[in-house]
Amino acid sequence: SKLQWHPFTVTSSSNTDPETLSIVIKSEGSWSSELYQKLSSSSSTYSLEISVEGPYGPAATHFLRCM
Repeated sequence: SKLQWHPFTVTSSSNTDPETLSIVIKSEGSWSSELYQKLSSSSSTYSLEISVEGPYGPAATHFLRCM
């Protein structure tokens, strides 16, 4: 569904190419498993349109205390 929520994590963005974004997706259910199969296939070109929201919750100013 287009309105489902999935715990993806943004891991990097590119300063040299503003259209590049790296994310980590845990392949857990049927939807994320199908997404993984499509994105990892080297035999086809796949375009993906996404929406990014957040962050939610307070920012961790002292990240070492969170460990």
